[in-house]
Amino acid sequence: SRFMSEIYFIISSRCNLHCSFCIRKNISMYEDITIEDAKSVIDKLAIEFSRSNMIITGGEPTLHDNFLEIVEYACKRFLRVYVNSNGMFSLDIANGLKKFLKTNLYIQFSLDGRENVHDILRGPGSFNHTLFIINSLRTYASHIFISTTVGNSNIKDVLMLPKILQNMKFKCWKVSQEQVEYPTLQNVMDSSSWNSFVDTLLTKCCFRVSIKKMFDFKLFDKFMDEKINFQECIRNCGLGNYKMYITPTQDVLGCSCMPSVYGNLKQDTVEKVKLRLKGIKVQVPENSPCFKCKYKVLCNSGCPGYSYKVFGKCGMGDLRCPIIKNKLIDNEEKNSIL
Repeated sequence: SRFMSEIYFIISSRCNLHCSFCIRKNISMYEDITIEDAKSVIDKLAIEFSRSNMIITGGEPTLHDNFLEIVEYACKRFLRVYVNSNGMFSLDIANGLKKFLKTNLYIQFSLDGRENVHDILRGPGSFNHTLFIINSLRTYASHIFISTTVGNSNIKDVLMLPKILQNMKFKCWKVSQEQVEYPTLQNVMDSSSWNSFVDTLLTKCCFRVSIKKMFDFKLFDKFMDEKINFQECIRNCGLGNYKMYITPTQDVLGCSCMPSVYGNLKQDTVEKVKLRLKGIKVQVPENSPCFKCKYKVLCNSGCPGYSYKVFGKCGMGDLRCPIIKNKLIDNEEKNSIL
């Protein structure tokens, strides 16, 4: 079953960098989860989801005083454990992770451009330190991922990053578009620009890359010609039934971009939370521009977080979609005339 393939466990909302595009800005600041509560959460989730990917994240998870203990505890109870980190941790922590990297631990490091651009986005000295930590773990390259967030400010520089990455050892480069905190037509990347970037970037890579186009209607048409049962596909980023987020207060979120809470693991059983999450369906209302769109079966109105932030509710469309973008532009022009 695809249900709950990824569990994001936020053990700390503290961070030692100040990234302008941080996706966790949507989640309020919390105290770090206690080691006792962390173990309790892991135990409860492992009963239902031991074959899911347990992703230990933050903030910067390595700032937690009991970080290595939490990793070890999770590795004993889940088939695969991932750590999402900015790489700004000590060599002692890197050495402490090595024994787990030999088995079922994987680490994802963030690099968002060459040194100058990365340091502007994340903080002075962060590029070289992260590179140093990645290289210290090169023996475990098959368990190392590099992640890059692409926005309007670094899209050109990211095209230069493959020259640096080709000299490094890692399993896969994961490249994704920035999730803008307050999306508007002006600050969200145009889908045609993104798709052109994807095509160009792939020609520069001699290693495995995980990346996807956005609202490429030619690709959509090809998929639809294959007569696939799209109801079985993961759409809307798998909201609630593909991934979930656990905060340090043990609240369960279906998406980190929206405030809806579907339970609390201190008060609710995992089975109860699981049923609530399974019941989440992104409905496209009749007044949505997406309702009669032939591509609705594929994207189901796109990112629910963007729809919520722009239109106040899910199912109303993703402003990265050319159709939605054009309708918004038309509305802005009509309002300016009025």
